[in-house]
Amino acid sequence: MKKIKLKEGDFFSIPLTQGGYGIGLVAREYRTITLGYFFDIIYQNIPEKINDRDIRNWRIALIGIFSSLGIKNGEWPLLKTDFIFNKEEWPIPIFKTQEPLTEKYFAVKVDITLMNDERYLISEEEAKAYFKHVSYGYESLSKQLSTILYNKNY
Repeated sequence: MKKIKLKEGDFFSIPLTQGGYGIGLVAREYRTITLGYFFDIIYQNIPEKINDRDIRNWRIALIGIFSSLGIKNGEWPLLKTDFIFNKEEWPIPIFKTQEPLTEKYFAVKVDITLMNDERYLISEEEAKAYFKHVSYGYESLSKQLSTILYNKNY
């Protein structure tokens, strides 16, 4: 099977465990590690094309670091679009994590390789503004996105 090459700015369809398809954007790619933005939209079938106007109106449901094997293996098809990707509009965000023993929150600033990070203490109130720092395998991402979209749990 031919491996699919992806690049920053590519949109792809991700099958949801509860049915339908979510939409993701490759915001950064480093080897097989990808930073993606995932949108609050569920399609019953894989869309043939998505347009810039729709994309800009979609709410972001999840931002996460994940394995791009689903795309590269062809299980998550790339989508046609008229969208022009501008890296500055899709930054690497600051994430949050909570230390399980102390229950303290930390901001997590990830570098451009998506593998190294810097952490600093933040308040619980500040943590509410950030997405959780998790590295997903491609199957676990499909499950997590499905849960978020079907439960509207951002």
